[in-house]
Amino acid sequence: MLAIAREIAPTMETRHLDFETATEQQIDETLRALGSPFAAVTYVQMLHELNVEGKRSALALARRHLQPGAPVVVLDRFTFDAQSVFSSDYSGLWDALSAGQSDMMSWDTYHAKYIGKKLDDAVSEAEQVQLLREAGFARVEVLYRAFNRSLIVARD
Repeated sequence: MLAIAREIAPTMETRHLDFETATEQQIDETLRALGSPFAAVTYVQMLHELNVEGKRSALALARRHLQPGAPVVVLDRFTFDAQSVFSSDYSGLWDALSAGQSDMMSWDTYHAKYIGKKLDDAVSEAEQVQLLREAGFARVEVLYRAFNRSLIVARD
């Protein structure tokens, strides 16, 4: 992901952008230096890239650096039972949505490429809620859900 970010960044209107790798301890120290604790922490479309232990570490890190009562906000992709959602009836909807769009892959191509394949380390929405609770967030609410994305807010 760092290689992709470094490649794409020069084509965007960005300034003062550095891409670094760091240990959890280095991140911890940097957050303290930046003025921790914070009024909020957000994770947008990234937790699914971490394995379960990585998710636990990231959520614990957020918890350590939040002001009392401050939220952690998670917007991410979650797994779901693909067979129950992607029945043969869905192919008709897919065809209707893609009609006239020459750059959109067919339902059969999409299904063969993505459904049932492990592309990253996404967990179910219920598992993400449980991970937040394990990290010490007592109040966890799913505020919005669209397809396989959810917006979750958690507080101590």
